[in-house]
Amino acid sequence: MSDDVDKLYPYNPNEVPGIFKLESFGFFCYMNSLLQGLVSLSSVNSTLRKLEASEAKNNLIAEIVRFINNKNHTVPDLPVANVKPFFAALKELQHKRGQEILQYGQQEDTQEGLTTILDALGPMVSRHFEIRYVCEIICTNMRCGHRTVPGDAGKQYTEPSEIMIDLGRTDLELNTQKEVQDYLRRHEQYPRDYCCEKCGNTNTTRPGPTPKSEVIVAHNVMQRYSLRRLNEVIVLYFKKYNNVGEAKKLQYFPPALDFNAKQGTLHYEPVAQLDHSGSIRGGHYVARVRRPKPIGFHETRDRDMQAQLSEGNLSPEAASRKQAQLQAWRQAAAQKQDIFLISDTEVKYAGRITPVENTYMVFYHLVSITPTTTKSG
Repeated sequence: MSDDVDKLYPYNPNEVPGIFKLESFGFFCYMNSLLQGLVSLSSVNSTLRKLEASEAKNNLIAEIVRFINNKNHTVPDLPVANVKPFFAALKELQHKRGQEILQYGQQEDTQEGLTTILDALGPMVSRHFEIRYVCEIICTNMRCGHRTVPGDAGKQYTEPSEIMIDLGRTDLELNTQKEVQDYLRRHEQYPRDYCCEKCGNTNTTRPGPTPKSEVIVAHNVMQRYSLRRLNEVIVLYFKKYNNVGEAKKLQYFPPALDFNAKQGTLHYEPVAQLDHSGSIRGGHYVARVRRPKPIGFHETRDRDMQAQLSEGNLSPEAASRKQAQLQAWRQAAAQKQDIFLISDTEVKYAGRITPVENTYMVFYHLVSITPTTTKSG
């Protein structure tokens, strides 16, 4: 495992498994969907395969590689994978490390689940997710204006890396690709537990809309985060239950993300979307994932659409729409991958990854790197 940590590995469809279902298991749908998203990440899969072949492997790595090695099958004979050995391997690692162990009968959420899995898998895997920021603490008191950089100022990065970026904050309203990219490049927060080390100014709060939550009412000390480095995976998530009782709004996320880096322009596309329906006390998770088309899948849908047209039961407008869909479907026949919605009971064609009211988490993967061109004099 002597790979250069500065090297980036764009999306490789050959490292992504075929479609498989995961058996329903207790309150485990959150982890089912999370695993479907995790194995959609080609760079992570490549690292896990290398670890599995090395002395660094453990039972958890072996179990995830078992999912990664699923081959594509003919519709509708898709394999059903058993997730219990994975869960047992994760609990075994937690027990060895003296950590709080996940319970079979307790539903967690995907944010906590992803953190737990990456912590168990170790730095060789989690580095694919790391987003590096430099943090400044700024006093907004005009008479003070003190600035400080926490930690060792001699280090390249002064703030621990981020694994996931929360776009569900109540003070955020991001509606375009540029707005999301600008937020990721540089954003600010006002935590209640920071104070100015020069004048002692601090933020104050009032009770929030949910138990134990708080709302900042005096923005006296600001943390400013400036982006310094991206890796292969960007995870955006939405804390959906800041306002109990209110209708869930459409959670916007862009169809692509682009950033300038020393390697060139980094282009990211979503490869997995995890949706949650229900409430803060319970619900159900499903995953929309980019996967290879099952054998015969394209031909089967083509025949189905032709049959609907030939039956003659459609109105002229509906027939025209169906004919356009059939033409678009045939134009996409050469695409080796598509988007599928997978739950613990079924697999359906989804067609695209798109914002919905139930969006909880989105995985982006680096797809391409366009080298920076320099103009000659």
